[in-house]
Amino acid sequence: MVTAVTMADRRYADSLPIGLFHCDDAGVCHFLNRRARELLADTIAGTAAPRWLDWFEDAGGVAAAWARARATATALTAPFLLGTTPALWLELTVAPARDGGYVGTLVPAAPPLNRFFATVGHELRQPLHAAGLFLGVLELAEQPPRQRELIDLVAQSLKSLEGMLGNLVALSRLDAGMMRPAFEPTDLGLVVERLRAEFAPLARTRGLDFRLYPRRIIAGRRRVRSDPLLLGTMLAPLIGNALTFTSRGGVLLGCRDRGRSIWFEVWDTGCGIAPDQQSRIFEPFFRIESGAATQSPERRGGLGLGIAIVAALSRLLDHPVSVCSMPGRGTLVRVKLPVISTG
Repeated sequence: MVTAVTMADRRYADSLPIGLFHCDDAGVCHFLNRRARELLADTIAGTAAPRWLDWFEDAGGVAAAWARARATATALTAPFLLGTTPALWLELTVAPARDGGYVGTLVPAAPPLNRFFATVGHELRQPLHAAGLFLGVLELAEQPPRQRELIDLVAQSLKSLEGMLGNLVALSRLDAGMMRPAFEPTDLGLVVERLRAEFAPLARTRGLDFRLYPRRIIAGRRRVRSDPLLLGTMLAPLIGNALTFTSRGGVLLGCRDRGRSIWFEVWDTGCGIAPDQQSRIFEPFFRIESGAATQSPERRGGLGLGIAIVAALSRLLDHPVSVCSMPGRGTLVRVKLPVISTG
């Protein structure tokens, strides 16, 4: 028998940030808190007494897992795909309640494949690291011109693969909630100067002008509330993309003081982004489709994960990102950073 949930219990449950439900032995829910109703809005619409076993796409798999849990007197805890559009993964936990029936919780979760990449990323990169070491030995040895050319091509391919795998693991860790920012007063000048030094060789190789303006904000050691490591990780793909998609002219890193915030801006004179694609550039695996954007090997080689990482870190750090672009003229990407002291 399931004891009725009191009004006091309902008020407390509705204040929780996780989904919570209370059901009988048949799985029929007699109470769902506010967060559970939000997560299950489309699934339970029009249902007076929803049965939690019917919420998920793999109903048979959920029922089998629940049967095993009940047979062993243990709680069921696993991620399941909600039968909605767009797809939503939920971490489901169901356990016996003290007053009869069962209590369950629902928390948005990353897909299992994301968790896999986030967990085994180090192991996946070890063979690539070993291949890089072996390739380094070959690069030190005397080689005929043709072999030297082939070694250089292999080195470029290996570097591209390492970059793509690194981005995939980073995005998986973000989606799985395995990255936690360590906010502190962050020296914006130090972060930007490091990025400028990192990308200056690429700009020289491509024959592009690469400038930082105005330097007074950087020299003034303005500090923003951020995680310095994650901030650098967030800004780097913006600069890298600007240099990659610019064939003539240059890239300008700008900082605008707006009192309580600083706008970090990346301006380029590249191919630009069509209006119908600008809202999609932060999606995983999305790549700009145009002749100017895909004419060189380095532009064709990415998976479109770098900017998706920017979007994920923007949400994690609460640093809003905006884009303004004109096809054939260039692009401006702006990141809003909160100032916490003038240093």
